Amino acid sequence: MWKIKRIVCFLLALVTAALMLAACDTQSVGGDGTDSGGDGLIYGSAPGNIGEFAQGGGYTNPYVWGDFVFQTDAYEHNKDGYIDHIVFHDMDDPSGGWLPLCCDLTRGESSDKFDADIASAELIIDDEATAKNGGVPVFIIAYTVERTEKDNVHNREYETKIASFDMKSRKLTILKEGLNDIRIGYIFTYRNTLYFETGHAKTASGENRVYIINKINLDGSGYAVLEIEEETGWFQLDYIADDVIYYSRGGKIYSSALDFSGFTYLFDGYSVCCSDGEYLYYQTAEDLTMTDYDTAFSLCRRKLGDPLSEEETVLSSDVVTARYGGGYSFGDGYFYYDNDMSDGTTVFYSYDCRTGEHKKIFTAENSHYWIVSATDDRVIIQDWDGVYHFVKKDTGEYTTIVRWHNA
Repeated sequence: MWKIKRIVCFLLALVTAALMLAACDTQSVGGDGTDSGGDGLIYGSAPGNIGEFAQGGGYTNPYVWGDFVFQTDAYEHNKDGYIDHIVFHDMDDPSGGWLPLCCDLTRGESSDKFDADIASAELIIDDEATAKNGGVPVFIIAYTVERTEKDNVHNREYETKIASFDMKSRKLTILKEGLNDIRIGYIFTYRNTLYFETGHAKTASGENRVYIINKINLDGSGYAVLEIEEETGWFQLDYIADDVIYYSRGGKIYSSALDFSGFTYLFDGYSVCCSDGEYLYYQTAEDLTMTDYDTAFSLCRRKLGDPLSEEETVLSSDVVTARYGGGYSFGDGYFYYDNDMSDGTTVFYSYDCRTGEHKKIFTAENSHYWIVSATDDRVIIQDWDGVYHFVKKDTGEYTTIVRWHNA
């Protein structure tokens, strides 16, 4: 849904990245969050909520840390095949170009029999390790290696791995491997633990979207899988707060402890958005049996820890008129949604669950825009031309950057 790119910016990004590959150890990056010594490091301040709930990105959605946006579905094609990259861009320097992270996930993965590339990858910052690293990021990277038999392209193997990557030392440390025939989905962190979704990469009918919830400590210990009486497929991890994990499936909300024990049904609803310490906020729909494309959504809440408390509607479907999911939340206490207007524009709004503040944050020229991510201070909106709009929530000011274009 984001395949069309602008050719001029594409060439600029491609040339810049090529130069960086040739001088990965010496080239510096422009912008405030960089090392002026010229060793190419980016850095930032650790957030005040180290260890609390955060969602990663990269392949499914861009991942934002500090002033930088990261994208993992990036590759170049040369005479030796495809080169996989994790690339990043300074959001405050639109002309700066996409730059590679210098993290080779496919090194040593190919063999005489199989070629290897990255089928999908997600990344997130390890806040505690980054703080100890002087603000230079230490990433947790969850990625799926796709090995294709050289003599039979229809014969493929998948393996998902969890790794830590220190940008300062450029060292990749494998934390977990051997997750065979599954593909990485969304990833989250909460109190030094990575929670991640995986889907079966091979079934009798081909690839599917049956998700399984996993967890592993950020030091590589404590790997576990959610085991419940029902098939775990289609359960999605929505949110973690106050040592409780919230899930959704088929118009129903569930919860468990951090170790996956005590898994239980709570109430009917579409997905949990956030908690303000007093209430649990969630989306519900006029028809919970319909997909998110076909029905209208409202933002509701219940007393935290009391699933039998009365449901209160905060924003009704008369206000949240968009159909695509009705809104988004990324653990920062905000609910985001968009409405298609009669004049053809799309208006994006935010609702602060902690204060009740409701405000317009961006107006797009047509309906071909959608929210893909959010941080404490920005909302990332993408259009069908493959352009990111990084909108500052307080002022509405924004910069635009063309998504990395694969070659």
